[in-house]
Amino acid sequence: MKDNLKLFVRSIINSYSAIFFSRSRWFGIVLLLLTFLYPSQGVCGLICCMLVNAISISLNLNRYKIETGLYGFNAVLVGIALGAIFSYSFVLIGLIFALSVLVLLLTVWLDGCLQKYGLPYLALPFLLCLWIAQLVFQQTDGFAGVDIFMLVSQHSLSIGSFSVEAISSAPIWNHLPNPILLYLSSIGFVFFQSDLLTGLILSIVLLCYSRIAFSASFVSFLVAYFCFEWFGFDIFHLPFVYVGFNFIFTALALGGCYLVPSLKTFMWVLLLIPAQFMVIFSSTRLLSYFMLPTFSLAFCSVSILFLYLMKRRERVSAPYVSYFLESTPENNIYYHLVNKNRFEYLNYLPISLPFMGEWKVTQAYNGQYTHKDAWCHAHDFQIEFDGKLYKDNGFMLTDYFCYGKPVVAAYSGEVVALQNDVEDNPVGKENKVQNWGNYVLLKHSEQLYSLVAHLKIGSVCCKVGDVVRKGDMLGLCGNSGLSPYPHLHFQFQLAPYVGAPTIEYKLSSYLSREGDDEYKPSLVGIPQENEVVVNMSYDMLMATRYSFVVGTRIASKSERYGNETWEVCYEYGYYFFRSVQTGAKAWFSYRESDFCFQRYEGDVHSNLYYFFLSNYRVLFLTEQCELKENMPLTLTKHSPLGWLQDLCAPFFTFMNYSYQVLPSKENHQIKTMMVKTVLNKTKATVSFETNYESNRIVSIKVIEPDKEPWLIQIQ
Repeated sequence: MKDNLKLFVRSIINSYSAIFFSRSRWFGIVLLLLTFLYPSQGVCGLICCMLVNAISISLNLNRYKIETGLYGFNAVLVGIALGAIFSYSFVLIGLIFALSVLVLLLTVWLDGCLQKYGLPYLALPFLLCLWIAQLVFQQTDGFAGVDIFMLVSQHSLSIGSFSVEAISSAPIWNHLPNPILLYLSSIGFVFFQSDLLTGLILSIVLLCYSRIAFSASFVSFLVAYFCFEWFGFDIFHLPFVYVGFNFIFTALALGGCYLVPSLKTFMWVLLLIPAQFMVIFSSTRLLSYFMLPTFSLAFCSVSILFLYLMKRRERVSAPYVSYFLESTPENNIYYHLVNKNRFEYLNYLPISLPFMGEWKVTQAYNGQYTHKDAWCHAHDFQIEFDGKLYKDNGFMLTDYFCYGKPVVAAYSGEVVALQNDVEDNPVGKENKVQNWGNYVLLKHSEQLYSLVAHLKIGSVCCKVGDVVRKGDMLGLCGNSGLSPYPHLHFQFQLAPYVGAPTIEYKLSSYLSREGDDEYKPSLVGIPQENEVVVNMSYDMLMATRYSFVVGTRIASKSERYGNETWEVCYEYGYYFFRSVQTGAKAWFSYRESDFCFQRYEGDVHSNLYYFFLSNYRVLFLTEQCELKENMPLTLTKHSPLGWLQDLCAPFFTFMNYSYQVLPSKENHQIKTMMVKTVLNKTKATVSFETNYESNRIVSIKVIEPDKEPWLIQIQ
């Protein structure tokens, strides 16, 4: 019961913020209070929202969608519309109950219809309910028609000398340009409040919530306004304030929510303005026969159709569709900029190097000797020792360090073709008839095959049809085929036959040696020529330390933030820590190779937040080596510099947060560091020391500049 009550309260607040595609609670609270500038509208909107969310909880609908306001925000709009049209009466009460049920039915139905295409339903449930209510009351006496939405309610809030109408009609507004006045009226019109005071407050709140959202909506509105004036669209006798919010909300939906903000995204938002005008004017003419308003039809239809267009592309490019709907447009772009590289490995199978130990890339893509044209995406590997590839004079095959060394399956698959009877060439000779020599071709998926070639005669230890596992031995490195000296040829292709064109494909989890004892990890990448590479070897004890069981609770304590308990949770396919005290959440993933935090939401003044910073990614290696990754700029505090970065984020970033793992041979400690840079100059650093005892984490030491180090103890 207590959990349902918390869910109910959160769902109401988030229903208001969801109108502007937000999940910010403070934003939702401000919007809720703002609707009460017109008390009748505020009360009706709140009642509708409460009814819909209460019904949703009682029927056990999707709790995530209830909590984030996805079921409730259309109900808020329906209630506000009813409060704007009707005076208090039993008829109004009946309408609120009837339309609350109807808007929930339409919301769930449209969600089911559009969800399979990955599309939002936006304000369509509200629009359909509004039309239904209008059609019903056209059959009654005193029907006001669509013009009622252009009237300012006579029941606005008045307290002492404060009055919405008085402030909105003050002479100070006369000094503002007409486009700005229309913007303020249009943005407030989403709540059926076209007064300037509501618009000003809402604009300021929107600016505080998101600089990208505000700037995108304002620019889009201005372009639409000047198009309206330039082309003389006023011949349709349609007041711009009546439809102007369509351009504002299209910019909010596409410019910062469902698409990642960028220059191309904003260009498309502007290019969609003529299409919206076409929908507005054509639907106004059509719906006038039924005395219905077009209202948000242009915003809903054009936005949904454009998102469908984006999802039908054969190749992913800008503008990018948001993989996860973040809480703000800034979060959207900052996480995208980081995650497109950080989680690139998710686009590839975890294919490793096809050998054991360290090998040197003697020829990479577009090689100097071979690997040309349609077969340019391939690697040649050899073993190097003391700067040489062979011992003695290199005249014998056995002089080469790689000759006779095991070749293994880079990933699990089925053997679809092989050759095992081609003689090895003497050093310096080539077999140009049987180019590939001895080889094994593995099928990893329907359109991904890997080939290892130039193997030693008679060494292939599998047969066609065998299913091999990652790491199983396939044969020995040799010198058969078009090979003047022993080496291993490795490539990927789409077709199941030898000689097929090669494709670019990235390898997972390997190390590149830099110097005698320094290694650079690569979770996904393409080895370059002259690199010395080796597969990662994992420390199972380290992996055990980060194996968190769902449902367990972890106690933490620090002098700065006191006692805090973290609960390990799993919902909707994601693992996360949840702070029992603050409600903050830190999502994470766990693989055989590493532990990785994905994102953080909630109070930054907590032990959990510093656990997130200090263990942003931990590789389970036998010896820790240096690692550097970017962190999302959502960690930026709300400062003038941070606000400037928000405005520039769709175009370029001049601030950066990076996470660094420092090399260490200690198996009981890992040292990490977070670095803030502005214009490539270091501005701040925070260092961390995570200490282990046996198979668990015991403490995190935080070292900040000009402050005493402090400790987070974990039990």
